[in-house]
Amino acid sequence: MAKQVDTFSGSKSKVTIAKSGTIVLTAYPESGTTLPASPKANDVFVATGDIAKGTNNPSLKKHDVAKYGADSKWEKVTDSIVVKPASAVSEATERALETPNCKYVLGSVMDHVILHQTIIGLELKAVLEKYNIEPDMLISCVGGGSNFGGFIAPFVKDKINGTKNYRIIGVEPASCPSLTRGKYAYDFGDTGKMTPLLKMYTLGNGFMPSASHSGGLRYHGMNPIVSKLYHDKVMEATTVEQTKLFEAAVTFAKSEGILPAPESSHSIRVAIDEALKCKKTGEKKKIVFCLTGTGYFDLKAYTAFNNKTMQDYIPTEEDLQKGFATIPQV
Repeated sequence: MAKQVDTFSGSKSKVTIAKSGTIVLTAYPESGTTLPASPKANDVFVATGDIAKGTNNPSLKKHDVAKYGADSKWEKVTDSIVVKPASAVSEATERALETPNCKYVLGSVMDHVILHQTIIGLELKAVLEKYNIEPDMLISCVGGGSNFGGFIAPFVKDKINGTKNYRIIGVEPASCPSLTRGKYAYDFGDTGKMTPLLKMYTLGNGFMPSASHSGGLRYHGMNPIVSKLYHDKVMEATTVEQTKLFEAAVTFAKSEGILPAPESSHSIRVAIDEALKCKKTGEKKKIVFCLTGTGYFDLKAYTAFNNKTMQDYIPTEEDLQKGFATIPQV
């Protein structure tokens, strides 16, 4: 099983191995990094490609950690470090606090981000009105909630006022189910507990999501606005396993000529499922989903799916309890 530790974003590989054996990655290397040309004893390297290039290469896989020993050989220390987005938030916040005249604006999760993201929903609503289309369902992937929130925001008012009765569906990965299996509580938005407390659905700031090809959705909590809408039953949520969403992604690519991002494919999976239900019942419904991005940087994920090496992971109740234990008592 992969050793799961907190990791941070950055451009250079700098890893510290504590006496306890815990590995702390304070800067996450960019793709294409190679083994150091002139390594010294006890140097540590984090592989970023499928195979890290270099002398005495130990055939490292992505995110494996190797240590250069006294015998002048690289020895793998751990398998696959799991990158955790909430840790990157902590690192960025810490850097901002330490750097004069520096401000850090979180680009997801926070309510102000939804304000900017509403351009998605506003444009969609204008197009639907122009072509006289009244949607029955609005579906989008949801991780931290900002993209999803911006997508649905212009439509929420009508549903709350009772003038429309859209079905609004947020789709999250089964491996990180903050809405469907999380707790509605005050929690930190980062692992380092440096952000303000947010009232949200959360798996706990210490929850460690499994490795996933949908990196943009691997966040322990949910935007406060989206959390409130879900709590008040204005919207609903569901989950999708990784292999199921890639099945839908391949179908979509073959049908539409667009290779969707893994995150977007959560929406596609549920949109297809809902369309098949209509086909079975004979109902006619207008289904709108948000294609949040393309998957041309995710070809390795598609390869894993096609090679049938992709695995699904659903956290156990024990896994969830470990995360819930880190939620502050407020």
